[in-house]
Amino acid sequence: MRLVLLAAGLAVLSAGICSLHTAAPQVVILSGDIQGYLSPCGCSTPMLGGIRRMAGVVRGLEASGHSTLLENGGMVTGLGRQDEMKAETLVQTLADLDVASINIGPDDARLGPGEILQLSQLAGGKLSSLCVADPEAHSLGTAAPSGPFLVGGATDYGYAVASVLDSTPIPLDAAVQSLVDEADAERLAPVLMLQGSHDSAARLARRFPKLALIQYSSIGDPPSKLERVGDTVLATTGERGKRIVALTYANGRFEQYRVISLGPEYRDDPVASRFYAAYLRRVTDEKLLEKLPRAKTALYAGSSRCVGCHQSAAHVWKSSAHRTAFAILQSQGHAFDPDCVSCHVTGLASTSGYRSATATPDLVGVGCESCHGPALAHALNPKTKLPKLSEKACLGCHNPLNSANFDFAAYWPKIRH
Repeated sequence: MRLVLLAAGLAVLSAGICSLHTAAPQVVILSGDIQGYLSPCGCSTPMLGGIRRMAGVVRGLEASGHSTLLENGGMVTGLGRQDEMKAETLVQTLADLDVASINIGPDDARLGPGEILQLSQLAGGKLSSLCVADPEAHSLGTAAPSGPFLVGGATDYGYAVASVLDSTPIPLDAAVQSLVDEADAERLAPVLMLQGSHDSAARLARRFPKLALIQYSSIGDPPSKLERVGDTVLATTGERGKRIVALTYANGRFEQYRVISLGPEYRDDPVASRFYAAYLRRVTDEKLLEKLPRAKTALYAGSSRCVGCHQSAAHVWKSSAHRTAFAILQSQGHAFDPDCVSCHVTGLASTSGYRSATATPDLVGVGCESCHGPALAHALNPKTKLPKLSEKACLGCHNPLNSANFDFAAYWPKIRH
């Protein structure tokens, strides 16, 4: 009888060991540093990014049932009401995607303790920071288990996060040591989300070789190949939420690495689309566009005052995408979005510029005065000269953030007049 029980016990143990080594691979999905770009933005083709596409891709990757989604902070870069709305919309979307943890970076913390509390509630308690001595006082977590991992968030600028929250900062190395020690105790692989540089991540990988993965922040595109420092994988998603990274973890090691550019080939997620539509309604309802600061300038005339004398130039303008720039915003629901409207109308920053499509219909679209400046004085008296322009007139909107592929030499012939 004892032999039978022993054999049965060995069989169970053998099955357990077998299942341990043949466990389904875990997909780790990295997002972060969206920097307020909840939607693709700009004139470059294809436009990349946005939380709706991101959510659609993540949901597909999560379909295996063995996944860990990480958000490495950098949610916004500003401090205004619209930034609060953006952060709230993002964490709602992430919570619906069952994010494992959301790191708090210094820019996120600048929204203030009240907004951090609001975000934590919307995120279902998934906001975290290892760099704050009393995270519970701000409804923040520290390290979170997810599958075979223990995940924690930290930053090179922990003092900045702690200062805004009126807390005591935990030095970065001490914060990471606590993550590694807790992971050891729980027999999990430690994963660090770092609002910090590649150099900082590489140093931490050398200092704490037990770290399985460090997700760091960077400008530009993510590396095309998997990077290791010792046995620690370093990875980044790049900037403005244009890409996510998917890694496969099996048998105690990261193997597969994939950078996914969030282009138009990916369909928008229905749930994220509802969150995003609600965000746009809030922006409209709170009339944020009307609250933008404006400067006193010379008076605008409107493009219709220009076409009588400048007929050749008017023909070029009427045939251009500049004329219909505002219609594009309307079709996308962004007609009242301060982030977008300035580059799609004429003179938004001026007390005499665009107010609304009904109040100032002659300033709808990118008109003559978007480049040439306020021109009522010139329209009333052609002897009043307007300044000569160079390609700098284009760069206010056609900048690297919004128009990464802009080339004046290639684009100017299309609107030469």
